[in-house]
Amino acid sequence: ERPPAAPELTEREIELLLKDLQEAMREDPMYQQCLRYEKEEAEAIEIEVEGYLKDQKKAAGQIEAEVICPFCRKWNWNIANTGRRTSIVSCRCGLKIETPMAKPEVFRKFLAEAIGGHGTTCFKPPSFLACRHRQQLLLCCKACRIQRKIFDCRVLC
Repeated sequence: ERPPAAPELTEREIELLLKDLQEAMREDPMYQQCLRYEKEEAEAIEIEVEGYLKDQKKAAGQIEAEVICPFCRKWNWNIANTGRRTSIVSCRCGLKIETPMAKPEVFRKFLAEAIGGHGTTCFKPPSFLACRHRQQLLLCCKACRIQRKIFDCRVLC
């Protein structure tokens, strides 16, 4: 034989039953421990994400501040403002020049424009020359026989 059918619950009775179950769950020590664990995990993930984003922002700033030396094409330029409206640009390859004060973005723009402009007429890679007697940094190309001024500078070594 079949057991008797359970009486139907009204919506109000179901709501009250759910409310009682939720209250009982909130008081349960295991549930409390799970909530603490979830909160700690969320905080740890948030700290990790913030650290990652900070590292990415720092790396992006470093990349923006870097100018690869056009002479050696290996090291980044070290650009130091002298306080006398000039900058000293040096590289581990031995380059050391004094230029009108400028930010790394300006040097990168000058170099990119010179290289890009040369690339529109010639497919050979250019070389660069820090010319003492003209006090200029020049883009040179033996293939197309040009010398183009990039910016004024004074050669220090």
